[in-house]
Amino acid sequence: MGIAFQEIDLEIFNVALLVFDAQNDIWSDELQTNNGDLVKIMETVINTINYFLTQNITSTIYIEANSQIKNLLYNRILKTYIVQLQSKFEIECIRKDGIIESYDHESLYFSFYIYNKK
Repeated sequence: MGIAFQEIDLEIFNVALLVFDAQNDIWSDELQTNNGDLVKIMETVINTINYFLTQNITSTIYIEANSQIKNLLYNRILKTYIVQLQSKFEIECIRKDGIIESYDHESLYFSFYIYNKK
């Protein structure tokens, strides 16, 4: 598994979970794994976000899933680590209808912005 950051706008970085596709010798965000390492993946994502925003204090991370499975994963990560994340970062959650709101554990979100508290 790998994590990639791509600048999509000035100081806004898309973050993507990647899996190595050995058959095609490339990293891909289209593949899925089912090897029982969900907790490790979640911790890696949180640690990477924390490190990235600590090193890039004026940047914003944008997270949007490219599949329903990854959307559920990203929402699960947020739900599991919301207290830890909100202690350091602002989090804006975007619903599928485009409405931006504060996190609500009952909701399923389409994408997220995460950035340092001012």
